[in-house]
Amino acid sequence: MLQGIELVTDRDTREPAFDQGRAIGRLCLENGLILSVRRNGSVFRFVPPFTTTEAQLDEAAQILDHAISELV
Repeated sequence: MLQGIELVTDRDTREPAFDQGRAIGRLCLENGLILSVRRNGSVFRFVPPFTTTEAQLDEAAQILDHAISELV
């Protein structure tokens, strides 16, 4: 399983959201979610092991949702 998320400041121009992405990645890490942050912070890559449970995936989604809600 591989999930990628690209953050942009404008959907039309697709300008990368570097600062917001780095801040979201940092907040996720502080709350126990390790993401691969690429392209200077505008792209997240989430690659959980195959043994990850549904409950763990739900928790990861909640952490990411909280970080995005806090910072965007």
